[in-house]
Amino acid sequence: MNQTVKYIHRNLIALRDEHHLSDARWAELADLNRSDVSRFTNGHVCNPKFDFLEKLCAALGVTLYEVMSKVPMATDAYSASERALVMRLRRMSDSQRDVVERMAEALTPDD
Repeated sequence: MNQTVKYIHRNLIALRDEHHLSDARWAELADLNRSDVSRFTNGHVCNPKFDFLEKLCAALGVTLYEVMSKVPMATDAYSASERALVMRLRRMSDSQRDVVERMAEALTPDD
């Protein structure tokens, strides 16, 4: 699990705990498989898919953007151009970020 995914994971677990949700209830609200949610909760999912994270967020009443905006940007982990791109993404509307995400998914192979 890379550092960014660790922060997203930590933020989602904290939100889940604030809502006092079990993995089973969280999975039900997110319309996801309970074992997949449990694996994520326990840190056994290294590269969760975008739609999986979006469903977990929606079940908590937040967007993935809101969760990601709380992720610190380690200056040594990204080049200057990567940091600039992330800052541009953070200023975009939800619909603009959706378009960029779809473009990125179309241009990059699945892991």
